[in-house]
Amino acid sequence: MIYETVKREDTNWRKLNLGVALEVYKTPQIKDSEDKAFVADDSVKERRGKIITGVSKHFDHLTVCHCMGQQVLTLGLATGQAFLPIDSQIYISSVKAQGLKKPFFEVRSVVANRYREAQTSKPQILSSMIKRALNEGFSAS
Repeated sequence: MIYETVKREDTNWRKLNLGVALEVYKTPQIKDSEDKAFVADDSVKERRGKIITGVSKHFDHLTVCHCMGQQVLTLGLATGQAFLPIDSQIYISSVKAQGLKKPFFEVRSVVANRYREAQTSKPQILSSMIKRALNEGFSAS
């Protein structure tokens, strides 16, 4: 049952993550904190295999080399006491990108839109993540 839920193209995981993050944000420890800052991270997770969609070549600053993998951009809210992840998006570079093995069932689905967004530039992805966070009610000093 869990695998069938994860495979669905119409499940909006971003909306679920934003909703949970917003509820945690409303707690006094985070919302009433004086020093709040948006923090962006781009971590690379190396992937190996023959049929992995969304994999491309990235430069990993931790290992100081290029690798095939997935780069995840994460936007979070940092305070003096906590870090709250707000939004995340996979970034697919144009270098050695592995295409889709089969087309999406519905080209207007949530997953298809996220896949198209993953192929834009990192600054564009981060800009849209910050706009979404501000529209949802998050704020930072």
